[in-house]
Order: sequence, then C-alpha cells, then structure tokens
Amino acid sequence: MMSRQAWKVAFDYVEVLLGVWLFFSPWVLAPAAAMYSILAMTILGFVIAADGVWALAKPAMRSPEWVMVVLALAVIFSPWALGLLDQTTVAWNAWIVGAALLVIAGLTFLAKFEGKSETTKMAH
Repeated sequence: MMSRQAWKVAFDYVEVLLGVWLFFSPWVLAPAAAMYSILAMTILGFVIAADGVWALAKPAMRSPEWVMVVLALAVIFSPWALGLLDQTTVAWNAWIVGAALLVIAGLTFLAKFEGKSETTKMAH
C-alpha cells in the first residue's frame, strides 16, 4: 500500500502536471484557437491542478479522487459540449488528457485505498 503522508503520492503529482499542461496547452498547440476554447481549457486545467494539490495535501481523503474522475469526464466531453470538434488539436488534447486523468484516478484509488478494508476487518 502506498504511503499516505502528505505530499508523497506520485499519482497526485501527475494530476497536477496534467492540469498545468491543460492550462497552457491552447497556447502551445493552437495559439489561433477560439477564445472560448482557450478559456475552457485554462479553467479546467487550473481546477485539475488545484485538485491535485488538494489530493497531495490530504492524501487520506477520497474526495479529491472522485473530483478528478468528474473533471476527467468534463475534459473528455468538453469538445462536444463546447463545440470544439472543429479545433482538432484542442479536441484530441482534451480526450488524451481526460483519458489519462481517468487512468490516474483509478491507479490512485488502487494505490491509496487498496488495503483499507482489510485493515478495518482485522481490527475487529
């Protein structure tokens, strides 16, 4: 089982990095993209990075991981919801980052909380 000390969970650092990437990606990948797509990816990236910092600071909580799942789904569906399908670079980036976030969320759940139920059972 992974250590639950604050600032020690590697998967949460990956979430922060993905959030920072999503924040800056419109300027790197598509500087001529529409302003609403830049704004959407910037806001989502900031919120994802903030969630990663929250998860790093409070590693025993499950809430940040569930928030990551919701944010990952928001990123995945954002090209359709915001009409970004014509901006293929931005859309593909959103799909890849969203899928990566879902994988990271699953791995984090496994790493952080896999032995929790057995420990509780053994205590009784």
